[in-house]
Amino acid sequence: MNIGTETIVKKLEEKVQEIKFALANQEQKKLKEELISIKAYCDLLLEATPEEQISVSTPVIKNPSIENSKQPEQKQKVQLEKPSSDSLFDF
Repeated sequence: MNIGTETIVKKLEEKVQEIKFALANQEQKKLKEELISIKAYCDLLLEATPEEQISVSTPVIKNPSIENSKQPEQKQKVQLEKPSSDSLFDF
């Protein structure tokens, strides 16, 4: 049985709401039960195979000041130093 990560995250969000409710009503037993549930859901996410893991992507934010500037592109050449030997430890 394959449980999607989105489903687990939704369950985590539900459990957080239940924890808030238990804290507000000072229900220590309910609080402990919900925290154990959250731990189990987190363990499921951590143990997911690489194909099932959540992919995290960062949005690309374009800087309008850079895009609007009409300066010609400047190409810079970078020269790399060649090591004197083939050792990986030569810096």
